[in-house]
Amino acid sequence: MDRQRLTTKVVVNVYDLHDVNEKLYSWGLGLYHSGVELNGVEYAFGGHDVRGATGVFQCRPRVAPGAKFREAIHIGDARLSNSELNSILDKLRTEYLGPSYHVINRNCNHFAASLVKQLTGNDLPPWINRMAWWASTPVVRCCLPQQLRDVDTPTAPQPPPPSPFSGSGVALNGSSTTTTTTTTTRHCSRC
Repeated sequence: MDRQRLTTKVVVNVYDLHDVNEKLYSWGLGLYHSGVELNGVEYAFGGHDVRGATGVFQCRPRVAPGAKFREAIHIGDARLSNSELNSILDKLRTEYLGPSYHVINRNCNHFAASLVKQLTGNDLPPWINRMAWWASTPVVRCCLPQQLRDVDTPTAPQPPPPSPFSGSGVALNGSSTTTTTTTTTRHCSRC
């Protein structure tokens, strides 16, 4: 068994997923993909529909399919044996299955953050996954298409709340009236 501890440089490679990043980057926002480069191999996470199969894959560093390389960030160094490194990767392969991928709640940046944390104890720079974080907040999530919202979000229609404009009263012109008004409280049309 391999017990010799080696120092492994841990680098996060960040990629642009959209041209809008040119404008958003200076604001600390953007749509990014990330992978973790270790010993000349890049590890990342992506989704697919094959039940029980990992979504973790490896590729040549700084060449992610469908993305434009932005920058490499040295996060720190890991001091562990090859068997310890393989054990961490194997554990993540079972945790990050392809069908569990969700662009907001469980994406490539979540995987990279988990791997980096286990290897170095350090966090990813927050701007890398900030857009997903914003999209996960209730105010923004409400306005997203159903397929991007949480799978636990109830989709059954809720009955409208009682109308605050029902009953007897005095109209603005001074006459006495009884009304029953059906109103619908408007929220975001997708909530």
